[in-house]
Amino acid sequence: MTECRLVHTRSGVSCPRPSGWATVRIDDVGVAARAPARAQVFRASLVLTVLDNAGLTFSQWQAGTDRLLPIALTDYELIDLRRCVVAGRSGGQRVARHRAPDGRVVVLHQWFCAVGAVGVTLSATCEVRSYREVSEHARVAAAGLRLTAHHAATGRQAPHPVDGTAQNQS
Repeated sequence: MTECRLVHTRSGVSCPRPSGWATVRIDDVGVAARAPARAQVFRASLVLTVLDNAGLTFSQWQAGTDRLLPIALTDYELIDLRRCVVAGRSGGQRVARHRAPDGRVVVLHQWFCAVGAVGVTLSATCEVRSYREVSEHARVAAAGLRLTAHHAATGRQAPHPVDGTAQNQS
């Protein structure tokens, strides 16, 4: 059986996509997978973003993210922030909660790392009551994150992932 993957087209960075979740392109910045819509439930999502870090070090990039999130997200509260290995690289993991535009409290769970001057972030967002279910999808996606050789200046990619694994898209 072929694994469904969420693929950032420009860079080739990818992760497993939960079966039944729809893929949504977010210009050149990212790609998202959205859970099937259910009445009265915030629609969970996985968002994979790949951005040029404009010369910032990993620490500077994440310090900027830590300053931006409380400004960008209503009632933002950081729950956990730690260093960890992401896709075989030194990276980090962040868990926070905030209010969605409709007022519901949602959980944001992120994994992030840098590939040269490029920042890769996988974000899972869901309602608190759906966190157990969605966090399992998010962990699978994070564990299966594949990085590619990415040339930030040109947007071109090498034909193989940096971690040496083969890509299988569907």
